[in-house]
Amino acid sequence: MSSGTVCLMYHELELPGRRLCQSEEGYVRYVVSLETFRSQLKVLRDAGLTGISVSQMLDGKRGVAITFDDGCETDVLAAAPLLRVWLRSPRCEARRRASLPDSRPFRRTV
Repeated sequence: MSSGTVCLMYHELELPGRRLCQSEEGYVRYVVSLETFRSQLKVLRDAGLTGISVSQMLDGKRGVAITFDDGCETDVLAAAPLLRVWLRSPRCEARRRASLPDSRPFRRTV
């Protein structure tokens, strides 16, 4: 792998026993299992790539920014802990907090 900047986009992590937020083909295309996501993070770590925030990416820092664009509960339950460990991120920019008992997208209230 080269030493540039990469941005990986996911919709959701598929967890055993949990239904997905949506079932449309365009959505499900960007859903991966927890084990697949863990394997992908291991490849990034083994390649020596560093996890960065989207803000850092926009400021020109090199590394890998990973985004979850739908704000599903699995982002906080499964992805955030893995990102902290595998990418050694000092913090995980979770802009939304899990507040629902199932895997529906949670909405920001103003």
